[in-house]
Amino acid sequence: MPDYQVHLDAKVDRFVTEDDLIDFCTALEERPGISAPVAGGGGESLGATVAVEAPDAWEAVTRAVAEFREALKEIGMHGRIVEIEVKDYDDLEVTVWEIAWELGVSRNRVRRLIRNPEYGFPSPVREETSRKLWRWGDVRRWAEERGILKK
Repeated sequence: MPDYQVHLDAKVDRFVTEDDLIDFCTALEERPGISAPVAGGGGESLGATVAVEAPDAWEAVTRAVAEFREALKEIGMHGRIVEIEVKDYDDLEVTVWEIAWELGVSRNRVRRLIRNPEYGFPSPVREETSRKLWRWGDVRRWAEERGILKK
């Protein structure tokens, strides 16, 4: 899993259409060092959340901003970034589905790991009405210690 999740919002020079969102997301996907882009927007606002592998948060933001700007140019837009948010992946809260995806196992396997106290699966950090959430860093370390996830 990449080290950081970076979200950027920009004011752009034209009304954002659904085709713009698709084109922008595609352009971001093709940018080096960027993965899992999700784009959204409306009116004259365009935003994206991307995964970035980087040695530190500053480098993650620097890379994300550069690639965001290049993707804007690629689809013929110009804009000014007005908001940036960066999160360390270890601090992200994840669901059973996301844990299964990252570990490369089924959701049922994750549920069995959670239910059996012998496995020592980390406790959830938050419980909502319909789901539980775990801190990815806790799950990652647990999985690495057991050889389930390679460092």
